[in-house]
Amino acid sequence: KLNSVISTLLTIIFITLLFELIGAIMIFASLEAKYFDSVGEMIFFSCFHAISGFCNAGFTIIKDGVTSDEYRFNYNFQLAVASMFILGGFGFGTIFNLYTWVQEKVKSMVRRLIQKKSYRYKPQVFSFNSRFIVVCNVTVILLATLSFFILEQNHSLMADKSSFGKWVTS
Repeated sequence: KLNSVISTLLTIIFITLLFELIGAIMIFASLEAKYFDSVGEMIFFSCFHAISGFCNAGFTIIKDGVTSDEYRFNYNFQLAVASMFILGGFGFGTIFNLYTWVQEKVKSMVRRLIQKKSYRYKPQVFSFNSRFIVVCNVTVILLATLSFFILEQNHSLMADKSSFGKWVTS
């Protein structure tokens, strides 16, 4: 039905914009003002990279890319963009399940703590397909990160001074 198509489309748009807004806020919080002429430029930069990351586009407006001196060691920026890339890669079905799962957790917390009512458990909020996608993605990401960390110790990770920096770069 046309109503369900429009409703689904609006839900997709809302959830996409919500996650991109959260990503833009995370990116904005990681930026150093000295590299920008104005707050508006920082906001544009944050929004651009949140959208690019969530859509897995791989575009950047940084002159020399994210390996430039200003961003190579900005680990919070790297984590924010990587988070957007990973979340966007899950696809809408998984993101929607994640959204409804978080929504259920918040509702249950409100019911227990504020309204002093018992929680009504809703089974299967997170579908098998979404669990499978998340488990597979987490497994691949962990194995790739560990492999990069081990294999690049004496190469591209030499510039990182801390263990935290090496893990983030990996």
